[in-house]
Amino acid sequence: MGAVSDTRQYLITRGLADPKRIAIGGGSHGGTMTGYAVVRYPELFAAAMELYGVLDRELFVYRTNPQSSIRWMMKMGGPPSEKPAAYRKANVLLSVDKIKTPLLIMHGENDPQVPPAESLAFAKALKEHRKTYFYFTYPNELHGFSQPAHRLDAWQKELSFLEHYINPRYGTTTTSPDEVVFPGKEANSHP
Repeated sequence: MGAVSDTRQYLITRGLADPKRIAIGGGSHGGTMTGYAVVRYPELFAAAMELYGVLDRELFVYRTNPQSSIRWMMKMGGPPSEKPAAYRKANVLLSVDKIKTPLLIMHGENDPQVPPAESLAFAKALKEHRKTYFYFTYPNELHGFSQPAHRLDAWQKELSFLEHYINPRYGTTTTSPDEVVFPGKEANSHP
């Protein structure tokens, strides 16, 4: 199946993880890999946290800083107009309908590396396909969260999200976003 499912199976086989309570998450490239994982392995994870990752490489090369754009066009074999199949293959947004995992999405509003439009497009696609997600942005943040108050808020949201989906306090987990209590401002969430 691949490295993601092999790693998951390794943890389960060794008694280190409960197969019904495994989450995946990461920021930047880890956020990108989280997006790929929930699309390619929709049954593997009880929850996923996608933080400021690239989900549509074409959108990325057109909206990121010039150095990153050039570097990624070289990695992709050329610009989107010359390599449309490669860019389609790297576009998580085209496969959002496959996602079954509840998602927590967070992004800095002034990110010069991964344009905030990446997370916004992901949230819109998830909403369009009626998926469960929670989307938060942080003002005056760049690539990651450097302000102590934002970092603490993000960690608290991650903890609330994980407690709800992989360590419920009462009964079994649910995909109803109405039951997750996040600290701070309201999330844009949709079942």
